[in-house]
Amino acid sequence: MNSRLLRTVLAFVALRLAVVSEPVSAQSQNPQALTWFSLGLKEADAMKKVVAYKKAIELDPLFVEAIYNLGLAY
Repeated sequence: MNSRLLRTVLAFVALRLAVVSEPVSAQSQNPQALTWFSLGLKEADAMKKVVAYKKAIELDPLFVEAIYNLGLAY
């Protein structure tokens, strides 16, 4: 993963966590986000993992596990 992109993602996550007034859960409550996350976990191809995790994050921007796994997939 490009180090600039990684720093940007981590900064975004830190900022979102800092300004959120409600408790943040690592596990999403959005069933569609969970489905995409599960697809990413099962996928062997790195680029397909990236697509799945990005979709999960699109559906639930505070889905910490998906954000973390996206970083690992890069």
